[in-house]
Amino acid sequence: MLMVIFCMNLIHVGLTTIRKASLPATISIEMKIEYISNFDFIKQTFDMIVEVEADIVRSFNTAEKLHLIHGEAATNRFYDIQFDAIRIDPIEFVTFTSNRMNTTGIKKKEKLTVACSFSHYIPFDRSTCMVRMIARDQSSDELLLTWKSPPKLYSASVTTPFLNVNEVTSPTCVHKIGLPSSSSTSTAVSHSCLAVRIEFNRPFSLVFYRFYLPSTLILFLSWLTFYVNRDDLVSRILIVSFSISFQLLICSFFLYSVSIPVSSVTPADVWCTLVAVQTALVIFFIFLSMIVEAEVKKCRELSIGSKNIRDESRSRHERRIIRKSTYTKENNHTISPQGKSACSYSTVVESSFRRKADAMSLRSARLDIVARFTCPIIVSFVAHDDVAVCRMPKAKDDEYVESLTTKITFY
Repeated sequence: MLMVIFCMNLIHVGLTTIRKASLPATISIEMKIEYISNFDFIKQTFDMIVEVEADIVRSFNTAEKLHLIHGEAATNRFYDIQFDAIRIDPIEFVTFTSNRMNTTGIKKKEKLTVACSFSHYIPFDRSTCMVRMIARDQSSDELLLTWKSPPKLYSASVTTPFLNVNEVTSPTCVHKIGLPSSSSTSTAVSHSCLAVRIEFNRPFSLVFYRFYLPSTLILFLSWLTFYVNRDDLVSRILIVSFSISFQLLICSFFLYSVSIPVSSVTPADVWCTLVAVQTALVIFFIFLSMIVEAEVKKCRELSIGSKNIRDESRSRHERRIIRKSTYTKENNHTISPQGKSACSYSTVVESSFRRKADAMSLRSARLDIVARFTCPIIVSFVAHDDVAVCRMPKAKDDEYVESLTTKITFY
């Protein structure tokens, strides 16, 4: 009985030793993001400075693997762990060994240029960018990367130009490389990978103060033209010209300074189009008012016999008025027998032009009233629809799995 128990213990110890010997080396990593800058919306890149601390944890007892984590072999393992970035500029690299904690590790600081597909929904854009660390030379069966603690910002006050860091998470990451082989049933080799997902969003408060508020105030200024005296055409034209110039300046500055040069339409483009339509609508109403007021002024000058009207034009309008007045009275049988003084030429012409001037002036006043209500109503409806449609909902996915397969050909 004792021999059976002894043999079972030996078998258990042997299986445990084999299991430990087959475990991969584990590197525990901690990463801090110190700075984020240089957003290039044309190249779709941004720069960041990261500080990484990595430790090799001894999770096995075989003599062969104990030897691998010392000296140059351990350092080479850390060099094999690289960021998946367009450009990597080393800033600092320090190695350290702790016999008490049974670990060997490094501490490094690097500047990365990372590719990111930025959102095009300016100014309601929300972009998600990925930064990966990959163990390129050893498979996941030989080397395993784990987080010592979740990645985080170096300080809570880290700010970036144009965009704010909304969230930093560590989703699942899978890196695979295709290895064509006639003797192997596996077509890909998995490598351990750690990913950091950074979510950026544009602060709407800055966009509101720099873009929406000035353009809205300029719209209000253009609407003030409908409250200016209709006879003061110079003031109306000056106000409209001033508002158009500033609207063009604000839209051009905003779109060409912080926007992304894409072919799709952004909410900022929609707002600038709305501003342009409103400006065109204001110009249309002002133009109609100018035409009506010019006709009112001409009728009043004709009624008082002003010398500013050419004689040919005066005669043509007077003959037309007399002909129309005579035709109307004959049809209505309203010719009075009180004498010719009541229907004299000058009285008929003067009263006709005065009535026409009053009617045209009333039309101009009604036109201003319509413009005062039409422009704000159109802006309120279109702006509400623009904001409701173009706001991007936050992504619901909590896990991001990225698989990269590369075909390697041997010669």
